Amino acid sequence: MNGEVGAVEDGQTDHRWVHPMKDYLAMYVRAIYLWLSSKPNLHKISGNYFIVKIDGMEAYAFFAHAKENSIKVNPGDKIHYGQHLADVGHTGNSTAPHLHFHLMDRADLLSAHGLPCNFGKYESFNNGVWVIKENEIPAKREHIRVKDV
Repeated sequence: MNGEVGAVEDGQTDHRWVHPMKDYLAMYVRAIYLWLSSKPNLHKISGNYFIVKIDGMEAYAFFAHAKENSIKVNPGDKIHYGQHLADVGHTGNSTAPHLHFHLMDRADLLSAHGLPCNFGKYESFNNGVWVIKENEIPAKREHIRVKDV
């Protein structure tokens, strides 16, 4: 994916450890805050994040929960396929270290609508093994990884 970086928010501290009960409780409290707030602080919910306008499309890629101070891009930067953009973190409304990624039809997170995302090639974790899949859309809650497969 090639594109241009838009919004970037970094500097939020990673949660120190994974504690399932505490993390789920905190996640629900932050979700209620988001639901009740007329002007929510998206950095608090999304953790460290950035948005990329995808070249040649009316689509934006959103990456969230990056590790503190690991985002390597700035607004206006041109990015290219394979570039290291940030490290996976445990920031914002997160129950464990992970990358939240989705495509949307506009850069404004509060008014954007999600778009389907087809991967050219990725690996899916099924029954204890990684299986290569091509030109598919990952299923809900499917554990995937993308690398040079």
